[in-house]
Amino acid sequence: MRRTRFSGSSQKLINKFITEGRLEAFDLAAAFLEITADPKASEPQESEMYRSIKPQARLDEWQYSQFLKEEFPKLIELDANRALDLVSKLLLDYVRLSYPDHDIPDKENSYNDISQVWRPAIENHSQNHQFDQVENSLVTAVRDTALKIIESNPTALKEIVAKLESYKWIIFRRISMYLISQFPTLESTLVAERLLNRDILEESDFRHEYAGLAQSGFEVLSPDQQEKVLGMIEDASRFQKAIEADRARRELTDEQALRILEVWKRDRLSHFKDHLTGTWKQRYDDLVTKFGAPDHPDFSSYSSSYVGPTSVTNAKSLIDMGSEKMFELLKTWKPTGNRFDFGPTKEGLGRDISAAVKLDPEYFEPLAEKFKELDPTYVRSYLDGFYNLAQNNAAVSWVALLELSTWVMAQPREMPGRQGGVMDQDPDWGWTRRTIGSLVSRGLSTSAPFEMRDIIWKIIELLTEDPNPTPAEERTKDGAFVDDAYTLAINTVRGEAMNAAMEYGLWVYRNIEETEGGKERLKKEGFQVMPELQRVLEKHLDPAADSSIAVRAIYGRFFPWILMMDRAWTIAHLDAIWPPGRFEDPLYLAAWQAYMVYADAYNEPLLVLKSRYLEAIRNIGSGRKMRHVSEDERLTQHLMVFYWRGKLALDDELIVEFWNTADAKSRQFALDFIGRSLLSDNSVLPVEAQTQLKALWDQRLTVAETAADKVEYAGEMSAFGWWFASGDFDDLWSCEQYLRALEIGEPRTNADHYIAKRLVELVKTFPVAVIKILGKLTLGDRHTWLVFGNKDAVNSIISTALESPEEEAKTEAKELISRLMANGHVEFRNLLTGGSPSPQ
Repeated sequence: MRRTRFSGSSQKLINKFITEGRLEAFDLAAAFLEITADPKASEPQESEMYRSIKPQARLDEWQYSQFLKEEFPKLIELDANRALDLVSKLLLDYVRLSYPDHDIPDKENSYNDISQVWRPAIENHSQNHQFDQVENSLVTAVRDTALKIIESNPTALKEIVAKLESYKWIIFRRISMYLISQFPTLESTLVAERLLNRDILEESDFRHEYAGLAQSGFEVLSPDQQEKVLGMIEDASRFQKAIEADRARRELTDEQALRILEVWKRDRLSHFKDHLTGTWKQRYDDLVTKFGAPDHPDFSSYSSSYVGPTSVTNAKSLIDMGSEKMFELLKTWKPTGNRFDFGPTKEGLGRDISAAVKLDPEYFEPLAEKFKELDPTYVRSYLDGFYNLAQNNAAVSWVALLELSTWVMAQPREMPGRQGGVMDQDPDWGWTRRTIGSLVSRGLSTSAPFEMRDIIWKIIELLTEDPNPTPAEERTKDGAFVDDAYTLAINTVRGEAMNAAMEYGLWVYRNIEETEGGKERLKKEGFQVMPELQRVLEKHLDPAADSSIAVRAIYGRFFPWILMMDRAWTIAHLDAIWPPGRFEDPLYLAAWQAYMVYADAYNEPLLVLKSRYLEAIRNIGSGRKMRHVSEDERLTQHLMVFYWRGKLALDDELIVEFWNTADAKSRQFALDFIGRSLLSDNSVLPVEAQTQLKALWDQRLTVAETAADKVEYAGEMSAFGWWFASGDFDDLWSCEQYLRALEIGEPRTNADHYIAKRLVELVKTFPVAVIKILGKLTLGDRHTWLVFGNKDAVNSIISTALESPEEEAKTEAKELISRLMANGHVEFRNLLTGGSPSPQ
């Protein structure tokens, strides 16, 4: 469902109903705040683990939040219990639609909504970082409405708790526990039932609310109940079993397992620390002495300004201590404890090195030679600092950096017996090699001196022989290839090296191009001016030598530039990059997806890739989708751009095949993309492009109007709203075409505001057509939201039509007013008598 702009119409109507004591206000609010399914929810998902569904609302998140803050309290005043039912039902709809596969009992006979992540605390808390999200606004509304009811009628607590918990989802259980914690003396039975529940005690989902209830409700328990709660913590039988089950996987020693258990007991006892006496207080104090005071024990995870490995110092201190002391520290310091302790690590210290380099690069540049004496983690961090500087186009000392990089490449890559990880230390020299690839790649596109060509290429060529990525690293846990080979490439050593090789080619090309006669030489000689690059490209294009999809993606990502550097070589090797008839081959797909997603629609590649475009069109909808971008959508964009530019005609095989093959969704996207592009481009559309696009629209409209099943074309027709709003076509043609389109397609664009603005511009000149368009746009319950979001524009259009000398315009305007009033827009009544819309 599309979202509208927020306006004052809805709350005015709600206020009117409230003033009159009419419960219809709740029906209007329910429609206004309705939650519907994410349109993508029914699409196939490559991985349920990363399934992300976002239910839809008519309003954007800020507008939704404002409505609940400013208008909803008036509904609470009208009927608080009905208001609680309303927001509880909306929150239920939200979590149910967000987690459609979770509606089976999981935690304490509840459905898992992961609410401890998106709403860490039910009360207002610094950990709740996104208050304006729809789900957060609804949680707050449920909480505040329930509190208001209980404050005025304390006996309602038990009934409200029962009602909320009947919804099953964890978020409702958490809200109910919060409510009990605010009124612990009202229902001591409710307090005891939850504090004495071992599942709730040991379940991280309820930790924050359990801690709050423990602090406020412990004293209402009987002495026996208090002892039982504390005994459950000391016993920790279920938690001990979980540790034992996990020991083999985590390689825990007896000492480490005991530490985990005792830290857990310390954290749970801390919930009751203000009430502990005697031996229990001594037990807690002993644990604090042994392990330190707990850090936010009421949260299973706590977000602060920094998350990651810690350091024994900081960036500024590394500079201030002087190079001699700094190198002494880096050579001699060793992490204490073990890898499960989350204390200072080499990685944490390395991040400070990188930050220090960015703070004072001139201080660190002369120290490159000394870093050869240090751990790979620190060498990589040093180079990473300069990479970040190069990213921001800062000048760096390439001589020293390349010399250090050459030294690294001479070191044995593997370090037998060494362990490491992202929070600990580099496991070998591989991570430093990847950083070198990134540093060189960035330098080639910014400031690397051309006289260092030989040393730069030597480093790149060595990196292209690195074993990372291995075949196993290119597949997911279920054995499938990763869905974005180019992203994999730039995050692996060999892939980033091939990326750097392409940057090297362009760097050489630019430098030669700037010489006298350079352009002619490049055109004539191509890769002969850089045979080292040609050699590497040919080697890694051979699947027998390199079957990596990450490496093959580089050929697609840089295809327009490979073609530019040597057209003859590229055409000769086209079948090696994309073997004909092998579209589903992983190497083919890796290169094609990278070309589609990461390269724009350049004209020259089209001339040599028409057969590949045709094969891709015939495979639209085959289910190949990268994580964040649809390959099919990018293909559609390429085709529409080529058509718009006049590089493809309406009867071209590619265009014909697209419209014959594409499903309704892709066809709508094509026209939608053109319309959005028109609206966002403020330049005047050339006459040739107008003619080209009009021809396309005429064809699609004719197909839709003559189709037996017009519903199949409703999406395409609705996309014309963007075309209409752009103002790039003559006014009469635009109005006529939009009216015809609206006979078939529902007005389901996100262009309401722009369409309304365009109608205001046209109504004086074309009052009949404009009022008819507005009438069609506001047909049906769903589309009256255009009125809510654009009240002033709608008022202006109708008023102008009523004042028109054309009787048909007046008649249509009056009929529209009557229909809008029947749908609840009574504010337009006064227009029938020549007045302005009445306030609500």
